[in-house]
Amino acid sequence: MIDGFQNVKQISCGGDFTAFVDQSGCVWTFGANEQGQLGHGDRRDRIVPTMIDGFENIKKISCGHSHMAFIDQNDCVWTFGVGYDGQLGSGKLLSTSSPRMIENFVGIVDVCCGTYHTVFLDREGCVWTCGDGRHNALGYPTNDYVLTPHKIADHKGVKAIACGVSMTAFIK
Repeated sequence: MIDGFQNVKQISCGGDFTAFVDQSGCVWTFGANEQGQLGHGDRRDRIVPTMIDGFENIKKISCGHSHMAFIDQNDCVWTFGVGYDGQLGSGKLLSTSSPRMIENFVGIVDVCCGTYHTVFLDREGCVWTCGDGRHNALGYPTNDYVLTPHKIADHKGVKAIACGVSMTAFIK
């Protein structure tokens, strides 16, 4: 146990970094940060957990290989880290070291980051994906990079989502 962090309510591990949410909804990250995946606005590694400033009441986090996403109290999604495959959902193939909200994308209740893609679940049980479409990881036939969240057609009532390196799964 890390001293002082006995009130952790969620944890997620990326390729070489870790994030957790404490009982007050603050997000703490540590580990490698060469791609800005820790969300502190820089690319400096952290060997001890460091809180991401300006965010409280975070409900859900997920770490990918070198990117991260979290959902705030308003069911909005924030992403940061590597974005070269579109996994940040920002509409651009760019990385960022500070959390940025995905514009006009609300009502999200769950998020899961794969290696090069991100999957979202909305209030109605619909699944949305963005990122690297190779190997059909996004749930629809494309080999392209999808830069903003795209809804998987004909799937409602989904209860849980999960990601792997190049795959997505969900439970209805």
